Amino acid sequence: APPAGMTIFDPMPDVTDFADTAAIIAHLDLVIAVDTAVAHLAGAMGKPIWLLSRFDGCWRWLTARTDSPWYPSLRLYRQETPGNWRPAIAQLAADLTALVRPRNLRRGKNITSAANACYNFKTVSFRDRVRGD
Repeated sequence: APPAGMTIFDPMPDVTDFADTAAIIAHLDLVIAVDTAVAHLAGAMGKPIWLLSRFDGCWRWLTARTDSPWYPSLRLYRQETPGNWRPAIAQLAADLTALVRPRNLRRGKNITSAANACYNFKTVSFRDRVRGD
């Protein structure tokens, strides 16, 4: 279940093609994904993309890197051993919390979890754009 007060919006029922997907991505501050077409689309659009890559991930992510020469806005989180996502998810959650915390502390909010960080990042970013902050 999402944190109290969090509303999840799923735009996918109205998506019919990659143009619709690109339109959604264009309004996001950050895309977190696995190695899918959405990740490549976001990278090609120059949007910040944090990608979770399997232990035996695709050749295009090279090895021993956390970045990509193809998508400068991409950050890789690699699964270290088959079946164990815990370290990669923990690092992504810590990075997300660190990204969001300064914005929310300025607004008097204290981020206590990655789930709250995700929600607050989305709502604060949307409000910033609406108000022009």
